[in-house]
Amino acid sequence: MSRSARALAVGAVAAAVAAFLLIGGALRTGPQSVSYLRDVNRSFADQVAVLTARSNALGRQLGTLLPAMAASSRPALEASLDTLVQQAESIARQAAVLESPAPSGGAGADVVAAFAQRATAIVDLRRTLDRLLVLSPLPTVTSADPPATVAPTPPALSAAAAAAALERVGGTIASSNRSYAAGRRALRASPGRASLPPSSWRTATAWTPTGAASLVAALGASPTLAAVHDVVLATGALALIPAPVPPANGASAPANAVEVPPTSKLAVSAVVANRGNVPARHVTVEVQVAPQTGKAPTRRSRTVSIGPGGSTTVTLPPAPVAPAHSYTVTVTVAPPVPDATTGAATSDTFSVTVAPPSPPAVAQVTPAKGPERGGNTVVVLGSNFRQATAVKFGTTDASFTIVSGTEIKAVVPPGTGTVTVTVENAGGPSGYSAGNQYTYEHPRSGSGAGTTTTSTTATTTPSSATTAGG
Repeated sequence: MSRSARALAVGAVAAAVAAFLLIGGALRTGPQSVSYLRDVNRSFADQVAVLTARSNALGRQLGTLLPAMAASSRPALEASLDTLVQQAESIARQAAVLESPAPSGGAGADVVAAFAQRATAIVDLRRTLDRLLVLSPLPTVTSADPPATVAPTPPALSAAAAAAALERVGGTIASSNRSYAAGRRALRASPGRASLPPSSWRTATAWTPTGAASLVAALGASPTLAAVHDVVLATGALALIPAPVPPANGASAPANAVEVPPTSKLAVSAVVANRGNVPARHVTVEVQVAPQTGKAPTRRSRTVSIGPGGSTTVTLPPAPVAPAHSYTVTVTVAPPVPDATTGAATSDTFSVTVAPPSPPAVAQVTPAKGPERGGNTVVVLGSNFRQATAVKFGTTDASFTIVSGTEIKAVVPPGTGTVTVTVENAGGPSGYSAGNQYTYEHPRSGSGAGTTTTSTTATTTPSSATTAGG
């Protein structure tokens, strides 16, 4: 055999060996890869079958709900829509985690897309009806899933826009059916030939232009879905801060007339209830405190929002009042969208008398003597000075400054002899005590005559010391 022939033979043998090894390796590794893909595909199909059964049941619920919506009540419709949204989103979330490891032929992506599109369609349906009928999602306390992603305060939607939105919902459902069918075919053609149950949400007439317009018209004309606005003050739920004092000697309090302890501020707390079936937003609650002397009233207000069938307690900012004065207090609730049958507002009016404070008590006057011409400043110590309206030396008014509830600085008026220093408030004058005497000294009497310190720093006159409110 020639050299060239031997070389050719060796090359052929080497090629044959290489081919044998390659084929043998393929024969050993190929069945393992097919087995792995078969197991992945079948496991995916088993898991999807459970979600598909839930999705099919959800589609049947939707098909039953659509023709019955116009005859439903608002709470029942809201509850049904909330259930659909929560279940559709739950199925979509669970499907999204089934793709690892991914099945063959893109089947996983198609199936996940189908369930996600159905969840989107249900959420869009809910939003459309929320905006058309002014619905609001109900709170869910028993579900382990996160709350549905529906806007709680949707803007209004016209009938034409609502019908167009329903058509788009139908388009999303049709797209989901195509996605699921594509995933089902891809999985059937992959190793293991895993089979998914059929799943196709039927095309309802509500998704067609004519059907959508018809459904929107029926919903708008439904008497059971009509919006009812009814915001009121809860009966007997008004409270005053400070709280009224009981009548003396067990007597009965007159209707709508109460007395509160001495105070300079009066606040009102009211319970506001929404007896309607739509949310009441931006409800204005106002209190007007009007002095019965005819002076201008003080107004305080707050704005609240209340869900249908709910209530809330509103404590309004305090208004200034004065002891020993009476006021007419009016609380008003003004709903933003009044109902024709209940009126635009509801209110309650009652009379409040602020009790006079206890009379002051003077314990000491320092210094206790001074010149007859007056003008010097003394310190008056005692109690109940906060609401003092006058300081008198004998029968003569003195200008004064209230330092605290126990101290007053007074500028002594001219006088003679020994007089009693009294402090007055709305509850009356202070009484006699050993320390409330002041002696005027004649310039030629006493070793210290004419040497007392005078002051012109008075800041309060008897007329200006009276507190506001009456």
